[in-house]
Amino acid sequence: FSIPQADHIGKAKQTFEMLGTALFMIPLLRYAGLLLLTAAVPLAYESVRRKIKKRVVYVDGTTKDFDHATLKFWKQAKGMGSKLIVGIVGTDTDMINNASASDSVDSVLSNAPSKLTLNFLSEIGVDFVVCGVGQSESVVSAELADAKRCLVIVDDNKAVPMEMKNLKSE
Repeated sequence: FSIPQADHIGKAKQTFEMLGTALFMIPLLRYAGLLLLTAAVPLAYESVRRKIKKRVVYVDGTTKDFDHATLKFWKQAKGMGSKLIVGIVGTDTDMINNASASDSVDSVLSNAPSKLTLNFLSEIGVDFVVCGVGQSESVVSAELADAKRCLVIVDDNKAVPMEMKNLKSE
């Protein structure tokens, strides 16, 4: 399945409402307009739910190269929740400063564990871990994968739950 970003839901809702209202005013297309307005109701509900329920997302920020791909990944991860925490293994001050300067990052955690567990996520209040393709094996423990708390971004705006078969044996 795919997890749509919050701004996409708002844009779709707004489009359905505008087009539905315009069609509703034309007598011959009134039912088509009503159908589009009805389709906007679940999107409005989802938009409000996402604003009320805070979802905290964690990503591993330990990387050799800090470039546009890293910033894009952080922005995608931020779109999947309301708060983004970037964990950095060790105390790489350059990486900590870069993460702190990013608009997508809400907080930076230095000396983060190299292997994430459910206990650690509970301690810092994280709902999901977001990984890039090929990154999940080194960061996520088997218990985290079993609990379906790890999402892997496979395409630009598509995230799927990490499957246990994707993990190499620990």
